[in-house]
Amino acid sequence: MAKEGYLNLLLNAKPTAGDSKAMMNARRKFLAAGYYEQLSNAVNLKISQAIAAQADAHAIVDIGCGEGYYLSRFQTQHPSEKLQYFGLDISKLGIKMAAKKSPQIQWLVANFAHLPFMDHSADVILSMFAEYSVAEMNRICSDQGIIILVRAGDNHLIELKKRHLS
Repeated sequence: MAKEGYLNLLLNAKPTAGDSKAMMNARRKFLAAGYYEQLSNAVNLKISQAIAAQADAHAIVDIGCGEGYYLSRFQTQHPSEKLQYFGLDISKLGIKMAAKKSPQIQWLVANFAHLPFMDHSADVILSMFAEYSVAEMNRICSDQGIIILVRAGDNHLIELKKRHLS
């Protein structure tokens, strides 16, 4: 357990695993400017509906949470005594940033290929633009649970890609 309150389950991982400090800071600044707020609101609505449909929902897991933007927004907008919020990422730096911002969430440095949860223990599984394992998501998803995946389209950042290739 780190002094910031997160749990590191990858003590032997490379210190540079995940995004760099510059990338994490740039992402946090970009997201704080509100560019993905509408997307986050739409995802939060889906999560709220899924939880409302499950009388005994108790766990939300955000896989590849980075610095915690999406899960923190949901938890702030929908605080609940009955729900446990878990965010995990391979980046120790990202999790450290998340833990400092939202200490009420349980943050984990962990690998998406071996999720540290019991079978059928998550009611909502979220992965926003991150790597994931379908088999692991299916393993931890409860019988009434849902999985929300958000991916970039084929033309995402196409202008930058074209410029880079020029």
